[in-house]
Amino acid sequence: MMKGEELVVRVKVTLHQGEGDEGHTPAMGRGVARLCELVDETGSLNKAAKEMGMAYSKAWRIMKRAEDFFGFPLLDRNGPKGSNLTEKGKWLVGAYREVERAARKASNEKLQELLREAQQ
Repeated sequence: MMKGEELVVRVKVTLHQGEGDEGHTPAMGRGVARLCELVDETGSLNKAAKEMGMAYSKAWRIMKRAEDFFGFPLLDRNGPKGSNLTEKGKWLVGAYREVERAARKASNEKLQELLREAQQ
């Protein structure tokens, strides 16, 4: 490790059904979480998609797939008035972000422990 630079772990959390991830499309990851957060901020799936540089049709498919997987709506769709994140949707994004923070914290603590051991 170079002096003066701290080594950190970057963690990418994805939620999948069952063990392993071979052949399984993730149900929730950073992109879905961010799309939900932007819908909550903008009040529109279309605006959220544009902010992410994504076609509306792709954003719609992503949300529909996540809703099908979890078995509850993530969005309240109000036609021309836009969309809002449901209470369950807000809970899911919050839970995902909490798991993401916990994974990052635990990984970085373990890394620091291993680096201290290596210096002994």
